[in-house]
Amino acid sequence: MSGSTLERKLPGFRGEQLGVSLTVKRNCSVWQPLGVEYRPLAGFTLGGGIGWLSRKHGLACDNLFEAQVVTSEGEVLFANKDENKDLFWALCGGGHGLGVVTSFGFRLHRVGPTVYGGMLIYQGDSFHTVVPEAIKLMEKSPDELFLPIVLSTAPPAPFLPREMHGNKMIVIVGGYMGDPKQGEQVVLPFKHLDKFKVDMMAPIPYLSLQSLPNEFNPL
Repeated sequence: MSGSTLERKLPGFRGEQLGVSLTVKRNCSVWQPLGVEYRPLAGFTLGGGIGWLSRKHGLACDNLFEAQVVTSEGEVLFANKDENKDLFWALCGGGHGLGVVTSFGFRLHRVGPTVYGGMLIYQGDSFHTVVPEAIKLMEKSPDELFLPIVLSTAPPAPFLPREMHGNKMIVIVGGYMGDPKQGEQVVLPFKHLDKFKVDMMAPIPYLSLQSLPNEFNPL
């Protein structure tokens, strides 16, 4: 095991939310490539699972090293690269229906505790300017940078100008999962894709970045 990764097992009942599991590591600087904070842990992982660390460390299922499964016959099995290998292969992105997964073993990766991240919000009518240029920048960016583009309708949120409320918007959300000072320079070109924008990028705790999209993803 390298100095930048470690392994940890977490309970994984299908109803458990990522926010519950994240509290285990609230005071740590090691993380699994999870996505938005409040999402079911089991379904997220078994379906693949993309998160802020995925460009550098892969999907959630790529970081699964072991699972405990209860089969339909009531048999308790451990699945990993050496034991029940076919079952383990199927669990890594194959979805549900293979049994009840009662625990997960994840590889964790060192990041933070502070990263440079947040949201850049552009008006929807600048789509043909912003999106193609953002894609070009991402193609040349280091793997520490993860900035997916979300097309949505602006909610009546206090951090958005009133004239945007109810109109289409382009949200570039995520950040640089490395040194915040370096991240600020890497993100800078994304702030100049159009004149009008809402800039919510800053050094923030990685845990805060995990819960940031909840504003647009109500339970």
